[in-house]
Amino acid sequence: MKKVMAVLLSLALLLGCAAAAETAEKEEIGKVGSVDIYGAFSLKCRIPEGYRFVIEDQDTTGLSAKLASEEAGTPEVSLTIAFNEEWAGVERLNDATEEDMEAIRDSFLEVDDGLVFEERETAYGTKLLVVRKLDEEGNITFEDVYTNYKGYEIEFVMYPAEGTFLTEENTGMMVDFLSEMDFVPVN
Repeated sequence: MKKVMAVLLSLALLLGCAAAAETAEKEEIGKVGSVDIYGAFSLKCRIPEGYRFVIEDQDTTGLSAKLASEEAGTPEVSLTIAFNEEWAGVERLNDATEEDMEAIRDSFLEVDDGLVFEERETAYGTKLLVVRKLDEEGNITFEDVYTNYKGYEIEFVMYPAEGTFLTEENTGMMVDFLSEMDFVPVN
């Protein structure tokens, strides 16, 4: 599940973006942003202070974007949304069985070891799997927040600025940001 390298789709989706089928139009709407995912749903969330949302690539199979900051030394946040046929029958990650959750954790461990997993929930009740990579000294080298909605895997990945590690403040910002994330069905 190309999560770790699909860089933290984590905290991205925010700089008011509307993406239609294969094109994405950006629209500033304060600190709340949304993006339409191929008519299947819209993803809405707040943009962290000092960041802007930039779509890097979008086609009929998915979207990759990042939360970019103009401030030097700030963490980088990537967002990846990709349809996965294996999840087509699952409405949300909340509906995944414990066996499914174990398979997701195992897919992360196939790519990297030394990972720590934690389950969280957004203010709207959406289950999130938070994955952290720690070095030998316990420093956070990246954080990945994963969820699933209507067959789409959604991943936010946060990497530290070069030569640094993520702090609890950095990762807390991401979790706070994602706690207000909401999936809005498109009629």
